Amino acid sequence: MKFFYYLILNFPVLLSAQIQPITQTPYNQNIVADNAAIQNVITLNKTFMGQSKLTGIFAANNYQPIFSNTEKWQEGSWFRGYFTGNEGNYGAFYNANPDVANTGRWSCHPQPRHTSKQIRAMIHFDNYYSNSANSPEIIKGLEYLISQQVNSPGNNLTDGGYIYWLGREGQDIFEQNDIPGNLSQNKVHVYETSSALAGLCEGYLYLKKNNIQLPNNLYESIVKAANNLYAVDLTGYNSDNYVAFGLWGLSKAYKITQDCRYLSKIIDLGEWLIGRQSNATGICNGTWPHGDEIFMNEPVYHEARINYHVIILRGLTESFDCIPKSNILFRQELLDAIKKATNHLIKYRVNYEDPYLPGSFFGTVSTYYSNRDCEKLDNLSFSFIYEDDIVETLAILAYYANFNTNNFNQAEIATLRKLLNIVSVHAQTRIDPASNVGVSPNQDPFGENQRAKERRAVQQMSSLAYYLDYTKAIDNNTKVFVVDNTNFFDSNRTSNVVSLDVNNDGIKNDIAYFETNGDKTFLYVANVANTNIISSVKKTWESTGYPLDLFSDRVVAGDFDNDGKYDDIAAVFDYGNNVTKIHVFRGTGSGFEYLGAGGFWSASGYDAKLLGDRVISGDFDNDGKIDDIAAFYDYGNNETRIHVFRGTGTSFEYLGADGFWKNINYPSNRIISKVISGDFDNDGKNDDIATFYDHPSSNEVSIDVFVGSGTNFQFQERWRSTGYPFSQFNNRIVSGNFDNDGFNDIITFYDFGNNETRMHLFKGTASGNFSYQGPNAYWSSVNFDSNKIKGKLAAFDSNGDGKSEIFAMYNMPNIDSKLQTFKNFSSGFELNELSDWWNNLCNGYLNTQAGNLTTRLFSNKLLIKEHTKNSDETKIYKNEDFFEVSSKSKIKNIQLFDFSGKMVKEFDNILSEKFRFNIPNNGSYIVKITDVNNKNSVNKIIN
Repeated sequence: MKFFYYLILNFPVLLSAQIQPITQTPYNQNIVADNAAIQNVITLNKTFMGQSKLTGIFAANNYQPIFSNTEKWQEGSWFRGYFTGNEGNYGAFYNANPDVANTGRWSCHPQPRHTSKQIRAMIHFDNYYSNSANSPEIIKGLEYLISQQVNSPGNNLTDGGYIYWLGREGQDIFEQNDIPGNLSQNKVHVYETSSALAGLCEGYLYLKKNNIQLPNNLYESIVKAANNLYAVDLTGYNSDNYVAFGLWGLSKAYKITQDCRYLSKIIDLGEWLIGRQSNATGICNGTWPHGDEIFMNEPVYHEARINYHVIILRGLTESFDCIPKSNILFRQELLDAIKKATNHLIKYRVNYEDPYLPGSFFGTVSTYYSNRDCEKLDNLSFSFIYEDDIVETLAILAYYANFNTNNFNQAEIATLRKLLNIVSVHAQTRIDPASNVGVSPNQDPFGENQRAKERRAVQQMSSLAYYLDYTKAIDNNTKVFVVDNTNFFDSNRTSNVVSLDVNNDGIKNDIAYFETNGDKTFLYVANVANTNIISSVKKTWESTGYPLDLFSDRVVAGDFDNDGKYDDIAAVFDYGNNVTKIHVFRGTGSGFEYLGAGGFWSASGYDAKLLGDRVISGDFDNDGKIDDIAAFYDYGNNETRIHVFRGTGTSFEYLGADGFWKNINYPSNRIISKVISGDFDNDGKNDDIATFYDHPSSNEVSIDVFVGSGTNFQFQERWRSTGYPFSQFNNRIVSGNFDNDGFNDIITFYDFGNNETRMHLFKGTASGNFSYQGPNAYWSSVNFDSNKIKGKLAAFDSNGDGKSEIFAMYNMPNIDSKLQTFKNFSSGFELNELSDWWNNLCNGYLNTQAGNLTTRLFSNKLLIKEHTKNSDETKIYKNEDFFEVSSKSKIKNIQLFDFSGKMVKEFDNILSEKFRFNIPNNGSYIVKITDVNNKNSVNKIIN
């Protein structure tokens, strides 16, 4: 058999020497969707929902199946579990008695993984067609999965999990309910739980994307399933591919919940898989050479089976999209493992024979390729595995590579797409029942051949769905799910920023902003130390039902509860259909309390979209409190009015549609950038508003000031110029006392082109006018694109001296946006910035001065910092000849497991804070340590 190999992926020099050059195959054709065939298989798919229950097998009549005329499985379920795989061969199903002790007979209960897979297939087809045509069936499937979730509070190893329905209790016993029975094999399993969790997560995102009401408890079920996977320690995962299932499911859940406990577990599981991947030269490089199996009379590695290899690769790939991009070291380790595993596929497992030869096996994959000595098998077996996970694995790998061009070069991205095309080459034809083998005539006494073909077409439809959806996203540079590629801080996903005094120390040196991952919204606070360095970033609030795009440009700070502290936030929230509410987040001294969806003010007939970003806080009623809000409302036909919402401490009072100012020849869309407030008439009151205004007919720009009186605004033009085009500083304006003379000034970040930016000062004067200080900047740079800070500026005071400094967010493509501070000196400003900083820690708090590098492995030092609650109490050290356990409490028992879960050593009745032990064989092990207080910790060691 002739093979045409092609370009292999690059990875570090140490590894690249192990790979030989590979010739490229000329094949690179995309699959073209056959819409009629797709709709046909979707229709067939729905006929396998809620099937009649199997009640018996009539062995004397050629094993004829007997189905109930009245009882069916719940409508949202698919297939009949293990029985489905034996339809057409009922004798094998009836007589099968697996070798493992006490398994009983094969189950005929629907498996959660099958339901999840069919749900996900319809989701991806709907995504591809940009509709929600299959939402009724998807919802039924989700409701079924929710109903199947185990509810056992107090037992975190079963609560929230899903049962792997493996056996039935006897040859003539056919379970007709959801009770596992007395069989230990029918138990919660990471395989089923992770598979169900993937369906729950994708269903949740699909329904929200299409504005369809979620089934009851869907989000809660996601959390419960993820909590179950989080609770399982490594001994409970049992095999490499089961670890990969857990990694996959937790990664799906983490991207929705942003629960960093899951992230810590993802890193834990990922490190384990990386540590077990082969670095040997030759065929086994990049594989997981573990587990004993016999294939075609040859001893092989169980985990090297193609199905399991791609399952592990899928878990690593999905987790790569979770690990913060600031965690450069671990991401590189993960990337190396992904590329090695992919290179193994490319070089050894895919059939590249001429696709145009009759009977070609082009695009198929070898079940196994080598024996346990890493020698090529004499007889290779090639097949389609569209019922399993290979197309999805390669699709998400190509998809995520497209977002990570700093990790994958263009040649690698092109290679991944080609590999996906090759392996998916038959995915379109396999959804046609006529292209599938049914059952042989001697196994088909009941005329079910056509139904068997239909079933196999349905079971393979997900591969085509994955291919079409992910390649569409790649080609259009869009996302399949909104939470994808959100593992970094992106200032384009934040609200405008405000400065305030969150910690109530009397200094306005905190910066607050809302951020979203596309689904969930968070409220963060960055604190600036008196050195003008950002000292910390803290997550203070989060919600799944608070879409950022409905308020992101209308966030202001003030003292809205009238407690004398400038520590509250108000957001003008657009509910659609001309319904607007003003929500308040009350400062608590350490964070914020959301005061409810009812808000401090609400109205029908008031369209927040007509405010744009022209909303500001101040003391517009002159009561001495910064508790009012002013908004420029666009009435159309060039008319603008300034509405005022007077704060009372518990609400806002709308002071009328006429506003404090109105003009029928002042179109609000000519206001340049966000409006700013301050004391621009030097009367000691923060009751004035200033804005830059565009005059297109004369090609001029002016600074307009609306001078407050407590009951209205008086319009005054304070500065005008023909040589200051607004496009060069639009949305890059900030006000404060920058020259420390006690008067409010304005600074613009002026774009001179070619990445040159200059900071211009408009100096406030005693007369209330603004004096432009000219093009010689207070700060300048030839490597600063001011367009990247648009709308992300705020003035603050780092040390309480009354002199204003500037905070900015500087957007970077596909990596962390920089947090910047401009320290104010008498001669100008000095830029300090924080890059590669974002990491969603469990307590939501990042001390940026201390750094955020993750704990790594060092020889002869602490092996690993555990992520368990007892991690600080028990540690393991390695010397040249032994391992030493050190514990704050006396150690009672130590158990040593290999990765199959088999206990290989136990040390009991130790009763000491320290204990040394040896391991005779090299390998990876799990150490379970129990102290005298019965507290457990689980550690990983490599000998």
